[in-house]
Amino acid sequence: MHLAKSIPTLAIARILFGVSLLWRITERMYFVYAVNSEYPEIYGSGFPLGLLSGSFPQQVIFHLILLGLTLNFTLAKNFLSFTSFSLFFLIAVTNQDQVYIGKGILVFLPLLLIWGLAAEKFENRFHRCSIFCFSLFLGSAYFFSAFHKSDPSWLDNGQALSLFFQTKQISTDLGVKFLAFIPSEWFVFLSKATILLEYSVLPLLLFFEFKRKLSFFLKIVIICFILFHSILFITTILKSFSLAMISCWILIYALKFKKALRLSLEPTRPGFKELSVWLYIFTSIILWNMFPSIFKNNATLKNFLIPQRWSIVAPSPGYYNYKYLIYNSKKDLIFDSDSVITSQFKAAFITALQKDKRVRDIFLQKQCGGEAFLQTRLLQEPKLNQNIHRENKVVAQEKFICR
Repeated sequence: MHLAKSIPTLAIARILFGVSLLWRITERMYFVYAVNSEYPEIYGSGFPLGLLSGSFPQQVIFHLILLGLTLNFTLAKNFLSFTSFSLFFLIAVTNQDQVYIGKGILVFLPLLLIWGLAAEKFENRFHRCSIFCFSLFLGSAYFFSAFHKSDPSWLDNGQALSLFFQTKQISTDLGVKFLAFIPSEWFVFLSKATILLEYSVLPLLLFFEFKRKLSFFLKIVIICFILFHSILFITTILKSFSLAMISCWILIYALKFKKALRLSLEPTRPGFKELSVWLYIFTSIILWNMFPSIFKNNATLKNFLIPQRWSIVAPSPGYYNYKYLIYNSKKDLIFDSDSVITSQFKAAFITALQKDKRVRDIFLQKQCGGEAFLQTRLLQEPKLNQNIHRENKVVAQEKFICR
């Protein structure tokens, strides 16, 4: 029996995850095309012999193959071919992409591995061990997400979500309207409730796995997170991530509460392959969250372990509205990122400029006509105040002067 087709909630979870990955791959393809059109030096136009050389043609070919494999999975045509080949192409795409923002697609790798375990021997069949490990994975991800929210804006001031929706690099037009529509007191409550909800995921999932109790509270948590990620989908640029997390919670509901699915589970004894995959996932979670400093001096380790530290709002939300200003030698303004960069991927490009020195150097050399440049950083630090939390529109400027 093909469970992913016969049980609606399981089919919905698979389709949502497939759509989320399709969305992200399509975004990446457009972003690579847009960047290469303006700054071809970043990717290169040739077709080098190196498998992971990162040239533009390789980017296009690998993305198209991954797109086809993901579409095949979404339509439930063949799980095994998707699992076998898409892992290779997903890792290849992220490792050959030399732009920092391209690495974000790797956050989908654990979910891809989870569906792969389900399809390894029996198409659409789930092992009890994999379900337990999936619960542990999801609970750990949310636990560390809450653990790293150490900024006063989360618990002391309760302004974190309000500041989050003020960030131009994240919030959409609907997000701005959402910020104006919701009373400030609600944001204070929701900021603090977010921490409590994230901490509750791990104990609830594990307790329910062994005792089958607290089902009412687990259902409430599932509903809350589906609503939370649905709001993020509507109001922010985090479209594919939001869909993937909604898929996770629908999958949790199917695995925990669907009797037909529970009765058809494989025995609890895990195989070597299952244990190896889960050990790899949990090693990535522990190292990324507990020992992040080791990645600063070890690029190889960073490339081959899944990035699983959800730092976009930890320890505090990204409330800086970054912009780039470039002046000529006479101090006349010749470039303002707010007015010049109008693409829907402006946020991604600004992030790439912040994080990737090679991309920034190529960008500045073109803007400065190949001349050298000087850099100064101007930061206006936010003043968190519970009574005027909507007035904290902070701008972090990168100011460059061409010589």
